[in-house]
Amino acid sequence: MTGQYITGLQQFSQDMIEVVARCRPAVATIHHHPAEGESSGSGFLLDGAGHVVTNYHVVEESGPDLRLQFATGLAAQAEVVGADPLTDLAVVQAHGPLPEPLGVRAQPAVLGEICLAMGSPFGDYTESVSLGIVSGLTRTIPTSRGRPLERAIQTDAAISPGNSGGPLVDVAGMVLGVSTCVDVRGVGIGFAVPGETIDWVVRQILRHGDVQRGALGVAVATRVENVEGQFRHAPVITRVTADLACDLRPGDVILAVAGRPVTDRADIYYLLTRDIIGTLVAVEVLRDGQRVIHDVPVRKYLPPAAVNSR
Repeated sequence: MTGQYITGLQQFSQDMIEVVARCRPAVATIHHHPAEGESSGSGFLLDGAGHVVTNYHVVEESGPDLRLQFATGLAAQAEVVGADPLTDLAVVQAHGPLPEPLGVRAQPAVLGEICLAMGSPFGDYTESVSLGIVSGLTRTIPTSRGRPLERAIQTDAAISPGNSGGPLVDVAGMVLGVSTCVDVRGVGIGFAVPGETIDWVVRQILRHGDVQRGALGVAVATRVENVEGQFRHAPVITRVTADLACDLRPGDVILAVAGRPVTDRADIYYLLTRDIIGTLVAVEVLRDGQRVIHDVPVRKYLPPAAVNSR
């Protein structure tokens, strides 16, 4: 190896050391005792008020014994502020002296950029760090909660049980996403909830204590469609509920909701917020080559489990 090449590797190594040192204090191992055994996961401190972001499945069965152990040695009792099962995110309130928080990056992840997954695999290997790249963008991950996870970040940084809820950070130490699951059919195929989803969900939880969504009464799939002479991904209505009080039809391509353009299902989900439940919203669709606008009643979204239990 030439001296220049070695120097470059040494600088890269030093840069990674500095990123880890900057992020490490804000990463926590989360412990609690569900009905059977002990459960653990990871999380990261989001702000100076003690709010910690993690996965919903990490704290789903937690009780008053919920506690956090930060990498610096700080320990804190905590309780769940609110959760959003559909995006597998939760916010936990930590008490006591706390380290400096991490920031969530406003810009989306970029394919190929270097990233680090931080957390506590299996609850035993605390302060673990794995290096990788952003391997894929806008992945749709099936879930058992009624809707898939949209726009997930794919990474080859090692993610194992216990990493769940930990941050996926960029080379500046900003959070790109929250590590949430892996595809067990392969090696190095992990997924993280993206920063834009974290920001949207956390704001809802901190303001209201939960996340409520509106629904149009239609099922939508993102497909490649010919939209006015250009082939692109677009949300297409695949099914309409029998009681829908408007003329939306299967095959309609949704172009805009409430006057705002949409390009996939996630755009629609973000627009159907709790404040428009019970109102009429303008939905612009492409049907037989013509743009048509319908006023659609927005109802509260109920996950299938909630619907089936009624």
